[in-house]
Amino acid sequence: MLAKYYGLPYAEIIRKETGYFISRVYDELSTAGLSLVDSIFVLFNTAISLVVALGLAVSFSLKASSILLVVIPVIIYCSHRFTARIRTQSKYEKEEEATLRGLLGRALASYKVTRTFNLYDKIYSRIWRQLRKFNDTYYSRFKTSSIYQTLAGVSLSYAEAAVIVVGGYEILARRMTFGTFMAFMSAFWIVMAASKGLFEQITEISRVTASLERITEFGVNAVEKHVPHFDGIRLEGLAFAYNEKKVLRNIYLEAKKGDRILVVGPNGVGKSTLAHIIAGFLCPTVGELKTLPLERISAVIFPFHFVPGTVIDNVTFDHIDGKQELLSELAHEFELDEVLDKDPVELSAGQRKKVEVMMGLLKEADLYVFDEPFSHLDQTGRGKILGAILRRTENKMLILISNDESCSECFDKVIRLEASGELETSTQDDVVAPRPEELHATSRV
Repeated sequence: MLAKYYGLPYAEIIRKETGYFISRVYDELSTAGLSLVDSIFVLFNTAISLVVALGLAVSFSLKASSILLVVIPVIIYCSHRFTARIRTQSKYEKEEEATLRGLLGRALASYKVTRTFNLYDKIYSRIWRQLRKFNDTYYSRFKTSSIYQTLAGVSLSYAEAAVIVVGGYEILARRMTFGTFMAFMSAFWIVMAASKGLFEQITEISRVTASLERITEFGVNAVEKHVPHFDGIRLEGLAFAYNEKKVLRNIYLEAKKGDRILVVGPNGVGKSTLAHIIAGFLCPTVGELKTLPLERISAVIFPFHFVPGTVIDNVTFDHIDGKQELLSELAHEFELDEVLDKDPVELSAGQRKKVEVMMGLLKEADLYVFDEPFSHLDQTGRGKILGAILRRTENKMLILISNDESCSECFDKVIRLEASGELETSTQDDVVAPRPEELHATSRV
């Protein structure tokens, strides 16, 4: 399920809350697995009891046992009519439950905001509406299951009454002894109990089958759009929208080996969205995109989340073979030597930002993308970060996104993303950029 999750397009990931995918990847799988094992064992035991008891009943009285031939078609009809509906309703139930899980996760993560701004009533109202939707789907599925089990139970009760009448008639006609009748009824009651258990398992199996179908279908229809690969970057007439909200429009950008591009602009104009598109995580709504394959890209884009583990667990990925010296150098330069064995969640915001940049620099790539690498850092820290980035990405493509234009002289192109979502480009041909070693020694940013 994790493999399926990581195979989803990023555009699909950002449409749902993290808790939704936790429910899909873990909760549904574990619940369906345990329920399936239980159902198989119960079904196996019930089937054995039914077959053995039915054989005994037939051996005692074939005529009385033949009544089941009348009842079975009725129950099969009910099963055919209701199980498909139960399976469909179970899928809706699981979807609403996953959505509820996502909202709960988001609500729990907003602890400080909720208490600071007294937003509990709003959260309660939103969670309650989703809980109502989940309960409604649960009730619909439970109602259908109950109707089916009731109809099956009524049919079996009529069969049981008919068998008693037929058995009594056989005794009066002296074709069966009372002792045989009692033995027959003992076997027949086992048949009834096993049959009821079997029909109850049918509803449970329908519910489990729905969960298994959701697990199988997870990620099947989410096809990631193909991005043409290129030795550089080329964006032609590009536009992008989240649902109906247009973020970027009429974007033209080209970069080749050795180009250093600074992207600036106010918050909310789509700088991070542009970074996601350049890295191939998002596809444009309109226009043409050509970029490098992800294995040749090192991208540190907001929002950035560390994998579970320590700092050293995060930075020692597959691409770092033979780069222990660079790791030690960057850790020392960024003053991270003492925190390599700590979990990133224990670090300050500035330290986490340095770890992000270090991860980006440790990957061997042709294109480096850094989204707001200077946030939460003081002037000295910014200078060290910029110096390290410029040294490491020399003769490579570099795209750096920042709200701060004071480092613009270090870049070949400065791209200003306007509030309209369009680009304004200027070059730095007439400016002599400082050498990276100068930036390392001084705080230029």
